[in-house]
Amino acid sequence: MIQRRNFLGAATAAALCLTTRTGFAAAQPASLLGWSSKQIQTVRHRKGKDKPVVTGVSLQADGNLLAIVGDDHYVSLYDIRSQQFVEHLKRHTDWVRTAQFSPDSSALFTGGNDHRLIRWETDQLTTPAFQVRRKDAIIKIAITSDSKKVATVGFSRNLVIHDAKTGAEQSRFKCACDDNHSVAFSADDKLVAAGGRCGTIRVWDIESKAKIHELKAHRRRIRTLEFTPAGDLLSAGDDQMVRVNKLANPTQSIVLPRHASKLFAVQTIAPSVIATSGSDNKIHIWNTQRGSEVGSLEKHTGTVSCLDMAQDVLVSGSFDTTVRIWTPDKDQLANATPRFIAPNATAQTPASFR
Repeated sequence: MIQRRNFLGAATAAALCLTTRTGFAAAQPASLLGWSSKQIQTVRHRKGKDKPVVTGVSLQADGNLLAIVGDDHYVSLYDIRSQQFVEHLKRHTDWVRTAQFSPDSSALFTGGNDHRLIRWETDQLTTPAFQVRRKDAIIKIAITSDSKKVATVGFSRNLVIHDAKTGAEQSRFKCACDDNHSVAFSADDKLVAAGGRCGTIRVWDIESKAKIHELKAHRRRIRTLEFTPAGDLLSAGDDQMVRVNKLANPTQSIVLPRHASKLFAVQTIAPSVIATSGSDNKIHIWNTQRGSEVGSLEKHTGTVSCLDMAQDVLVSGSFDTTVRIWTPDKDQLANATPRFIAPNATAQTPASFR
């Protein structure tokens, strides 16, 4: 039997050996960005067990908690002020694939291979507010900006929207394939999108339940989707491509220069500035307006599986069993990306991140 880390290492090496296909520009070597970072090492919960790899991270937008989930079946909560773990919640019974705090910071939602969607109240984290069990594994969740709806996708064709307070099913949509790793709501909460193994993105109007877009955006599995505030849809995945999908006019969609690595996550940092991460162990920062790379962050030693952005910092989780909290160098970004707008110019970066 292939050991877990040997398998992950082999998969990463295989991805790095891929070459750029004809017809797509390859990314030029980028400069190493000098962002400061702090490392968080995941915790071994049982003697003889490996430290858990990280599959999901979420930073509370209005608070001090960082949620970390992975293959150890735990939901670990790290306090950014005290710089220590404060809870290790054990209600999942298999890999926890995804975690996300609600935008109003009142709740944390987690989902995983045990088919469970769990809501944890941030003021009473030890007892779940609800647990919903689906027929299929949950790979990704998304929450509307008003914190009222939560969407789940996984190993089925079903995109299910739940009431975020009760867990009750509100609506259901049919995805293009039965292996979906990505789901996202638009900034105005009117649209929901999903993508998976077949490389096709479907977008629906939530109120009418009508399918309004279907895009064959990628040649292989889509692993991540995110709507921009402007209404574009970012997508990336196993074909090493990052696309800025212009839903209003798909012919104007942009493909960024590709790296020889599978892409696991994409995260908006500021208007026209995004981060991507994947199997080359790096985080790449892009200017989507120019279609060029600003630079890279290179302290992880395994696939960077997940990203999140809140409180003016970027959080990354990796198969190397660590999480890193990065503080962007705004002067560096401003020099490299003309018209750069800081995510929150008035916000103060928490002291523990400096």
